[in-house]
Amino acid sequence: MKHILLFCLMMSGSLAMADGLAQPEGPVILTVSGNITHTNGPDGASFDRAMLAALEQRTTTTNTPWFDGPRDFDGPLAIAILDAVGAQGQSMRVIALNDYAAELPIDDARAYPLAF
Repeated sequence: MKHILLFCLMMSGSLAMADGLAQPEGPVILTVSGNITHTNGPDGASFDRAMLAALEQRTTTTNTPWFDGPRDFDGPLAIAILDAVGAQGQSMRVIALNDYAAELPIDDARAYPLAF
């Protein structure tokens, strides 16, 4: 099964190549690699905060075990990121900064408005 890999990086600087995406101007906070058609560097598609903020957003209010009471979490829709990079796979593997990883079907990102 082909998949897309989404992972967060804390690094700065811009990348030299471009193939369909603008170059990040601020620190790179998300890198997408795998079966994608739009890249802006040798490692795939890198996004800074402004690039992610320009994508369609969603706010979710939920309870978690880490906070007292409901909290708002907001960010770009997963499908907006996948569309921006021209994702061609059937699933995506997401990896958090703490190395937590999960594999999710891309069809779920289309059917449900998941935000990252």
